[in-house]
Amino acid sequence: MRKLKWVAKLLLFCLAFYGAKQFCEKETDGFTLTQLARPLPELSVLPGAPRDVLNQTFYYLGRGGQAFAFVSEDGCHVIKFFKHQRKSAKRERDFTSYRIAGEELKEESGLEYVHCYRTVDLKKQLTIVDKLGIAHAIDLDNQAFVLQKKADLFYPYLEQLLNTGQWEAAKEALLSVVALIGARCEKGIFDEDAKLHRNVGFVENRAVFIDVGRFRKSTVDKKQEVMKVVEPLQAWLKNKDAALECYLQERLNEI
Repeated sequence: MRKLKWVAKLLLFCLAFYGAKQFCEKETDGFTLTQLARPLPELSVLPGAPRDVLNQTFYYLGRGGQAFAFVSEDGCHVIKFFKHQRKSAKRERDFTSYRIAGEELKEESGLEYVHCYRTVDLKKQLTIVDKLGIAHAIDLDNQAFVLQKKADLFYPYLEQLLNTGQWEAAKEALLSVVALIGARCEKGIFDEDAKLHRNVGFVENRAVFIDVGRFRKSTVDKKQEVMKVVEPLQAWLKNKDAALECYLQERLNEI
């Protein structure tokens, strides 16, 4: 009997522990400081850190497959901390993609700072606030992160323009999307996850890449790539505004 009671108590403890673990992961979105990736060990000096931006507190925004994102107090910037990867090959692939973006697509991705290597010159403790409202101090010299301008999501932004009758701004936005994809192709960069709805947004009516974690150097057929990426957009526009869909098609024919 005593053995049965002991087993029952152990089982209840295990269930309670598992339940608490699941609850904590849900409430924190899986974020802990131990989940953050360290930069590559090579020492580097990276000039141009926007210290005025990094003097702000950043608040939890969300998470993706590669990183946890935090938004600045003024709502204009997003800092992304890479998740820890057990496989060094995957980490190197992710870091290489961000280095490509930082070196060749900085304007097109709204990147303000890319920190993949260990540094000693930042000397900055950044304050971030997690989903539960708990503040943490992050030593930026010893964290892998990128800083980007905060962008409006692709389809909600376009829909707002259409709903408010801003037709000329909508046309400019469409031209900007075509130009964005074209610029990537012309620089010989392939995107393994070229999805407008989650990886492209707008900053001041200019299309930018939000997620630049799947870039690699490769020859890309510009016209074929642009047509493939914007195909879902054309289908969306047919239901929203046929005239704009025709306008987009005319621009595509000019490539």
